[in-house]
Amino acid sequence: MKIFCIPNDIADKLKEAAIKGEFDIAKMYEMSSAERRALFEKYVNTEMSTFINTEFERAMVSDSTGALKRWAEKTFNAKEKKTEVYHDVLSKIDSLNDTGVLTPDSEKAFLSDLVATKLGMSITTDQARTIADKAKALQALKEPLESIGDPTYNPKGQMEYFKAKRDMEDYLESLTPASKIRVLTSTIARGNMLARIGSILVNINSNNIEGVSGAIVRRFEARAIGGQNTDYMGKLLKFNSQIFKETGYDLTRIISLESDRKILGEEISTSQGPGLVRKAGRWYEDKIFKMTQGLPDVMAASIAFGDRANIMSTKIALGEGLKGPAAKTRALELFKDATNVEPKTDQGIIIRNTSVADAQRSTNTDKRILAEKGLAFRKLLNVGDLRFGDMNIPFVKTTANAIQSGLEHSGVLLPVDIVIDTLKTIKTVQSGEGWGSATKKGFGDFGTKVVRAGIGFLAAYLVANAIDPEDYVGVYPTTAKERELLELKKASANSIKVFGNWISLDWFGPLMAPLVGHLNAKKYGKDGPSSAYFYGAGALYQVQRAPGLDFARQSLDSLATYLTSTTATTPSKVAGSVANYFVDFIQSRFLPGIVSQIAQATDTVVRETSSKEDILAPIKGAIPGIRQTLSENLNVFGETTSAEGWKVLIFGARVKGAKDDMVVDELTRLEQAGQLPSITDVSKTSPRAQELKDQIGAEKIKAFQVEFGQALKKDITKKITSFSYKRMNDEDKKKAIEDLKSKDFDHYLKRYGYKKPKK
Repeated sequence: MKIFCIPNDIADKLKEAAIKGEFDIAKMYEMSSAERRALFEKYVNTEMSTFINTEFERAMVSDSTGALKRWAEKTFNAKEKKTEVYHDVLSKIDSLNDTGVLTPDSEKAFLSDLVATKLGMSITTDQARTIADKAKALQALKEPLESIGDPTYNPKGQMEYFKAKRDMEDYLESLTPASKIRVLTSTIARGNMLARIGSILVNINSNNIEGVSGAIVRRFEARAIGGQNTDYMGKLLKFNSQIFKETGYDLTRIISLESDRKILGEEISTSQGPGLVRKAGRWYEDKIFKMTQGLPDVMAASIAFGDRANIMSTKIALGEGLKGPAAKTRALELFKDATNVEPKTDQGIIIRNTSVADAQRSTNTDKRILAEKGLAFRKLLNVGDLRFGDMNIPFVKTTANAIQSGLEHSGVLLPVDIVIDTLKTIKTVQSGEGWGSATKKGFGDFGTKVVRAGIGFLAAYLVANAIDPEDYVGVYPTTAKERELLELKKASANSIKVFGNWISLDWFGPLMAPLVGHLNAKKYGKDGPSSAYFYGAGALYQVQRAPGLDFARQSLDSLATYLTSTTATTPSKVAGSVANYFVDFIQSRFLPGIVSQIAQATDTVVRETSSKEDILAPIKGAIPGIRQTLSENLNVFGETTSAEGWKVLIFGARVKGAKDDMVVDELTRLEQAGQLPSITDVSKTSPRAQELKDQIGAEKIKAFQVEFGQALKKDITKKITSFSYKRMNDEDKKKAIEDLKSKDFDHYLKRYGYKKPKK
């Protein structure tokens, strides 16, 4: 709320002018807004003159005979002025229509300051007339609709209403278009990161798992198997999906007809207005956000809403003593009322509110603590129209809620819930209630939490029980040698090996946290207490993946890696590293993800896309055909890594073909025993390798990497098959492999003419 205060000296000037007759109320009625504003600007600044005129125009259209007198008293007596702010633009339009100032017969009669204050934007008389016409048409479509949301009640009329409502909102948004920079760095940048098949599939899969869990919880809470009007659920799903596809409104997750349209639980900057950038933004809104992400969410939300409403309406009907067809008819009556965005009965309101909550939870678009903190952090990173936060943390709510849902399914939050619920109970008792009533209130939803945790714990246990410990890769590797082993295995952090492929645990949605917990306990636990510790630690670690925390962690990891890298030795190399990162950041935000995946799918090997010598390497690597001009990426053994082909198109980096051989298997075993040798890539970690590169050039250093790496793997293979190696303990085996690496490295440095720089 804005507060205006007229200084006493200015108020005195206004009073003196009024005494002299410079403010003639009759003449001011005949003036236009601009003319009155100009009159007031002789005594106050532009902002204050606009406010004073707005208040005068309010008084002009007021039914109260004392309105002008009160305006004069406030204006000429240096009192605080407060402007009224409304959330719903349509209610603003209605109020302006009621006063008759939105459809002026002449330019003079148009009270533009009053309209601008109410709508939150300045408009012309022609624009006001257009708004009024659209508002009247919208109202004419709404008035005959007794129910909005019931799929069996005049679906054609409802569709026409929502199309007109969308047309009105689009027009209003076009009058105050978002800047092109905002559309580019928010709508388009986020859309490009989502423009891939894998993102769609992961979202759908997460919704499915959340949906099954929610369905079980609903039946536990209601002590019922289902409802009697499942056929009506199908009609609701079809109708709501059609409304969403054609207008963008989701009728099962909105609180009222004035609720904002959202995708993945978040507001998207409007792209209405002129220009190619905004036109592109509208394409992303419709094709990427609405159709690929929003529509699957709407379908999942509709199923959850319908299931809850079906069960509740049936339970209420049976509770009224009805049976058979009578119960079914009564339940359907309640069900239909609940689908109405504005239910007519108290029972309908209760059913709808509960069903909306289920619909939001099933798609992870409800309000929870991790999401709220993540949104606040992202807001800090957004600088005006430059949406730096949107580009680095593109989607907060669904990701954060999925992580929190995982924690709830793992059961690690139950002790915290017990403490919180106990404190609630004690507080209720202190307010005068008995222990029985207070306990019921404090622990009212604890049973639901236990059931949800039980579902997640058991389902994750069954999956984990089928996975061998060595076929599980946990959290992000903390050392360079662990990251190198990950690359050799072609694995990813938080993944399991299934049928020769590394599968990201992202596919398990809310089961990810309990699954990581069970796999950690299985891999590292030695007894009951240690297994319990590793279970809890693995599940709780998922908090670090929450949006905001994840961005901070990755930034710190990148900084640490950079500071410890031998490439950060000269100003030119520092500049090259920064430029390479910047180019990679730009291409991932402003080149559709599917294009980069096509480039990878049409290549046979993994390429070096982070070359400090070629700052455009990230962009080249993301363009089909041009990608093949980049150097092949070599692992520590001087080998190229085969590309994933068609799997990249469908699954992205969340599914990778595993690589197994004798050496990799032995290194994996040693890692599990806590004795992983130093197998870091010398080209990245050794100062001597960097010096050799400066001495012989980039082309020859590739040959060095190939010869040294292949010789090292050959020597390790020979070593681990020897009788003497098999007799060693794991610590000695680690040392034996590290000695081989040092010996071969020294040999190939000498072979390629390495000269120690003079001090």
